[in-house]
Amino acid sequence: MTQNIQKRGNVYYLRVQVQGRRIYRSLGTGNKQEAAQRARDMIRAAKAERFEALEGSKARSDFARLGELVAAYQAAAQVRGIRPRTINDYITTLYHIVKVGSGLQDPAQASTAILTPELVKVYVTNKLNEANGDPVAVKRARRSVVSALRQARALFSKWAVNSYSDLNLPDVQPFLAAGDIKADRVLYRLPPKSLIDKTIMSGKLLYDTDPDLYPVFLLTYGLGMRAGEAVAATWSWIIETPDGPRMEIIDRPGFKPKGRDRKVPISQEVMKGLDSWLAECEPIKTPYILPGRSEAQRSNLIKRRFSAWMRGLGWSANKYPKAAHELRKYIGARWFTERGAEVAQAWLGHISIETTCRFYAVLSRDPAPIEL
Repeated sequence: MTQNIQKRGNVYYLRVQVQGRRIYRSLGTGNKQEAAQRARDMIRAAKAERFEALEGSKARSDFARLGELVAAYQAAAQVRGIRPRTINDYITTLYHIVKVGSGLQDPAQASTAILTPELVKVYVTNKLNEANGDPVAVKRARRSVVSALRQARALFSKWAVNSYSDLNLPDVQPFLAAGDIKADRVLYRLPPKSLIDKTIMSGKLLYDTDPDLYPVFLLTYGLGMRAGEAVAATWSWIIETPDGPRMEIIDRPGFKPKGRDRKVPISQEVMKGLDSWLAECEPIKTPYILPGRSEAQRSNLIKRRFSAWMRGLGWSANKYPKAAHELRKYIGARWFTERGAEVAQAWLGHISIETTCRFYAVLSRDPAPIEL
């Protein structure tokens, strides 16, 4: 097999002739073992005469291109109120699956006929091979594949397909049904008490040590907000109710929450912290709670700077890959134990209580963690 692959720059390429057809494709990796496996998958596909899946240029020209399908989805999703970043994530994931599964470098130009079960099979095989047999990496890869396929299939939701009436599309049901692999259930385990205590104490000090990160801490730990919700949150989301202030995370112009609408109670200390932060940022005249005039700036604040802060405290990327989301998971587990499943579901915004019970059903420690 190695005689059929050659390295150009940092990437291996497959050069082979199968059944009178020449295949010259990037294998998308600089790892020789991984390249050899991908080459074998491509050759098997070629021998099975699946050139349509491997070479978008061979697909029937009367079907719409992927780029046309994506453009129609973008328009429909924007009307539906889905966040631009979510739309982009779903599209990027679909293109990534096509790239890995076919070797094409410009999926937008490929025919939608490329969306086949074989494409999914090659994609799944390649992604699992990247784990190199490591049990932990394999489990993570399986969860990643399941998540990626779910995101890509969002482009074929019933409401989305209804907007494709002007496009000539192949039967994509076999593509949607393929790749039915099982991901191991993830059981949430409480982080060490020493790590939680250290994080909360350090978080309270952020107002003086790194003020920009202080509101991130208040929203993610104090209110259990997702990163995307914190990025979009404005001061108008805080409302007064007879039972005290609430963070109103609901469907509104330019924002659609994942899961269902919710109103999360704001504790006295968190409200005091937010008021202090508001007094600091008032001269900036920004409607957003987090600093940064653009969505990208606020997103980077959470996903890069705040994540780096957490890593520095001991939240390793291997054990806690989602950084800020780990604080939401922890406070959600506390809500589950202290308030019950129904309250935790409501405050976390889960559509199904099964999700709350599966991922947040843990017992709090004794003694209780530090309050915020």
